[in-house]
Amino acid sequence: MKSLKAHLTPFLLFLISLVLRISLISKGPYHGDCLALAIAAQKTVTTSKFHFIHAHGYPLTSMIGALFVFVTNLFSIKNPVWAVNFMSVLFSSLCIPIFYYFAKKLLNPTAALSGAILFSLSPIFLGNSLYGNSHPINIFFNLLGFSLLLTHFKTTEKNLILFSGISFGLAAAARIQDTLVIVPAILIFIFTNVRPLPNTTSQKTKTFIHVALIAALTTIFFYCPLLFEKLSNKGSISNSFASYVLAFWNGISLPYLKIFTTYLLTNFSLGGFILIFPSFFMLANEKPKTSLFILAWILVPFLLFSTFNTTIARYFIIVILPLYILQGFLFGEFFKKNRYFKYSSIIVFLLISLLPLLETYPVFKTRNQHAYLPEYAEWIGRQTEKHAVIIPADEGTFVEYYGKRKCLRRPRGFYIKISEAKAFKNKLDNLLDKDIPVYITGSGLYSYNFRKWFSNFIQKNYRLELRGSRLAEDWHGGVLKQTIGYEHFYKITQKSDK
Repeated sequence: MKSLKAHLTPFLLFLISLVLRISLISKGPYHGDCLALAIAAQKTVTTSKFHFIHAHGYPLTSMIGALFVFVTNLFSIKNPVWAVNFMSVLFSSLCIPIFYYFAKKLLNPTAALSGAILFSLSPIFLGNSLYGNSHPINIFFNLLGFSLLLTHFKTTEKNLILFSGISFGLAAAARIQDTLVIVPAILIFIFTNVRPLPNTTSQKTKTFIHVALIAALTTIFFYCPLLFEKLSNKGSISNSFASYVLAFWNGISLPYLKIFTTYLLTNFSLGGFILIFPSFFMLANEKPKTSLFILAWILVPFLLFSTFNTTIARYFIIVILPLYILQGFLFGEFFKKNRYFKYSSIIVFLLISLLPLLETYPVFKTRNQHAYLPEYAEWIGRQTEKHAVIIPADEGTFVEYYGKRKCLRRPRGFYIKISEAKAFKNKLDNLLDKDIPVYITGSGLYSYNFRKWFSNFIQKNYRLELRGSRLAEDWHGGVLKQTIGYEHFYKITQKSDK
């Protein structure tokens, strides 16, 4: 009976989190990566051959996505987008009880419950729980890895080292960068935890090596199909790494640090963000070794991701986890005080948990009721000939999947080589010479348009005819804000005086 009661709280946390997320699940693929995942998963099920997303693959995410597509097909749900969206809903809901178990062992039950509730309602985490992506799976296995390690420290059960390493390896196989950035935190976690004898530096070093080695082998196992595929094309692995990691490196930048701090303020509210600082000092006073682990978990990912030249709130899901552990600890301490202090703390807790959610809830509900970008792509399909070619920006996959039209990819970037512009023009001229209808989206015309080079290039060489406009949502700003506007659609023809 006691065992059942011990699991009742985490079960209720899971159930409430699941119901909330199901009520807000995105109607369509909010993000381009979500659609890419759905398409890859569907191809895996259809062809019985693994298909991956991005050059770095995210193999476990792709595999689990395919599993969800397969299972939903058994229930006659022939919608791969819904399947991968539900995948995120389920795994993000499972993260909450795992968070509770870990924080309970690390701190105390009250801190665990407070932190778990706050984490479940986090706008950044909740928003990224509603569409198919790699974050929820990665967070689930990272939390499970820490929880298994902590249980090992308390029980000396050696098998838990194996399972912890496997769990971190699965996390890396789902989203490798979010596990690599917490390696320093894992190291400090192992070296600062007191365990039954032997508790020597040598024993702790062995534990870290075992966990790291098992995690690496697990990651490599899942990456093998992708690696074999890449090895058939010499140099593609290093090129992929350079394209998707080094290309985003921007160095320490104060403007980007400000942007990412703004994300945290939106997620926590100003009051909640301020409370993090006394939380840390209180924890440092009571549990200095634990506070060192938490600090490494916060600072390393925050500083590394802040050097990227892409301002995306979802990168900081891995950062907000330890911040909610801190907040949970603070409220766990406050709730122990006298009645006046306790009730005042409950009011503050409700305010900092609900105010950020109330601010972002309408955004999530709109995505639950509308799929503006897929609807725009479907509209393009109705407006154009079956053999028409569309020039998009980043929405090309939507046009191909929902609009059923071929796309001509245009040069992108701040600095475009003259050879690239000429090659693109030759392709476009060739299509028009063959009387193939060519259209361009508003984003295709004006995005990646440094000093208006591309829009001027098109207007100089071709005639544009506005064929209409339709509401569409731009996902690039992240889940916390909604950018919806009329997306124009043009037909391109040769100038009569050519």
